Amino acid sequence: MLYIFAGPTTVTQPAENGNKAKYLDAGEAQSLIGFGNCEHDKDCQHRKEGRFQKTFRPETVEERKVRVGSNIGRVRKAISRLASIVGRDVYADYPLLNIETGEVVEAQDVWISSNLKKDDGSPVTIDDFPENHSFGNGVSCNIQVRLRDGSIKLMSWCILTPLAHGNMNAAKRENIRAAMED
Repeated sequence: MLYIFAGPTTVTQPAENGNKAKYLDAGEAQSLIGFGNCEHDKDCQHRKEGRFQKTFRPETVEERKVRVGSNIGRVRKAISRLASIVGRDVYADYPLLNIETGEVVEAQDVWISSNLKKDDGSPVTIDDFPENHSFGNGVSCNIQVRLRDGSIKLMSWCILTPLAHGNMNAAKRENIRAAMED
């Protein structure tokens, strides 16, 4: 479950003696929410389109040639000629990589604070985010996001595990919102 809040987060240390104010950061927010309640699976991302499960496959030899060739640009022809002269595959010096692939495996439940508004005063919806926008995992605080209408909004979000979301109620959500919004 994705919860999105208007930014900035609450001030944890006021500005004084020439120092800037300190705002609630992601680590502090996770402590407040409960670290175990936040999604931390490194192989999944929460995107606008839903929960994206990452998978990996080995790079093919042809993909390696394209990758290495694009990294060295104009030298590619020279490498091909050198390979034919020395009689070996010069690309073999470059290891095959794991290529990230994946797919959206489930829809995303989304709650967006009513305090998060577009420039025209209307509420921000999930459709206002750019295509393929990734919210990642865990907690992100004080992030500037360019919405599809071109406006830039400061916001924070947290992604809860299904169990934590199932235990969420209005009072708990309000406590998190109060901490996440100034």
